[in-house]
Amino acid sequence: MKTILLAIDFSEGIENCCNYAIRAAGRFDAEIILFHSYFDKFLVAESNFPTGIETDTLINRKILQDIKSQAESDLKNIENCIVEAYPKARVKSALSGGNAEDEIIKAAEEYKVDLIMLGSSGKAAKGIFSGSISKKIIENTQIPVLSIPLNYTYKPINNILYPTEFLHDDMIIIKTIFELLSNFDIKMHCIHLVHPENFKASESMNELCANFKDEIKKELICVEMIASSNFLESLQKYTELHQIHLIAFAAHKRGFLKELFTQKLTKKDLFQLQLPMLTIKQ
Repeated sequence: MKTILLAIDFSEGIENCCNYAIRAAGRFDAEIILFHSYFDKFLVAESNFPTGIETDTLINRKILQDIKSQAESDLKNIENCIVEAYPKARVKSALSGGNAEDEIIKAAEEYKVDLIMLGSSGKAAKGIFSGSISKKIIENTQIPVLSIPLNYTYKPINNILYPTEFLHDDMIIIKTIFELLSNFDIKMHCIHLVHPENFKASESMNELCANFKDEIKKELICVEMIASSNFLESLQKYTELHQIHLIAFAAHKRGFLKELFTQKLTKKDLFQLQLPMLTIKQ
């Protein structure tokens, strides 16, 4: 991993996201692109005007320049604070006006980053922390996206939970995660939750184990099928028992989240676990 784009707004809790990004980047000597997108359109409610009008049409250029200047100043202040706290950190800032999701993807492609990091509140939030924006980013880029809860304190990534349906693509995703996080001493916990009445041996599980037999022998991967009538509760207990530091899953082409564990669990459900979430696009 050479370059990470950390997309931020100036909400409370962004310090934790910055700290997480810098500490993680330090494991790879990766450069951090500190990126902010400010909204440069003016919305008019209950009028005959179009819903989105270029700012220059309704607001004079000075006000637009003031918005941009304030964003530049705030972004530079955060960059300076990072450099002061982490003198060896490789960080630079970039600013763009437009829709956050579009500008983040554009910047990630321009800087050829290996990972996009986003802060997330896991509830109704504004700016880049809103679920709708992170969803659009994940749906429209092939770059892995790591969503970090705003109140999460950095811990080295050692134990990763990977919910699996024992699909063939899971093998590719697991290898991708190991490559992406190669400088961490990680163990992958591949778990499949099923209702007790459906608990039975799985040929697909055996195939996954056969493909990673060396990693399983070295205890780099464990594969488990767990019977449960309450999947979210079982996930909570599992993450606590095994000291999980990150949840990784695949974003399927057919939708943002496929049904996990044969029961619908949404991103909102997973955010209740208050753990960083890594999304790999299939």
